[in-house]
Amino acid sequence: MRWRGTNTIWDRLGAGASYLLPMAAGSVFGAALAVQFDFLVPVLLPFIQLATGLASPVIPPISLQFVVWFAIFLGVVRNSKLRHFLRFHVFQALLIDLAIALMGALLSLFTQLLGSLFPFWSSLLEIIFTVIFLGAFAASIYCLYGIAQGKYAEIPVLSDLIYRQI
Repeated sequence: MRWRGTNTIWDRLGAGASYLLPMAAGSVFGAALAVQFDFLVPVLLPFIQLATGLASPVIPPISLQFVVWFAIFLGVVRNSKLRHFLRFHVFQALLIDLAIALMGALLSLFTQLLGSLFPFWSSLLEIIFTVIFLGAFAASIYCLYGIAQGKYAEIPVLSDLIYRQI
């Protein structure tokens, strides 16, 4: 969908760079898959290193990822001087990243509550981790493909939410 003006190469590069956040967050869940398929290790390693760097604390309860997330949200998404294309894709990347973080927190909570009760929990958790990893990377690659074409990569529920917000 091409509307709300044209976009430049800088808009596309900025929008594409924002998808590094969900890819880094999703790569942490891909460790089980990387153990089974060795060719994924060099692909995932830069994203895992980025996720490790973003997990470092700025002030003990606050991680660098939290600071980066809010800086991008306030500096790009809420900046009406920037083009809609860039703001749309950055907001979509942040929402994908937020969804991955929420799934990780829920799985951590369920592991603490149910881990010792169900003997098959670790096998189920490995499957869930693989699905989260594949979903994060598939959504990010789909959006990067749309950005390369200069189009709005629309993910059904997220895009509707984003259009209402910006």
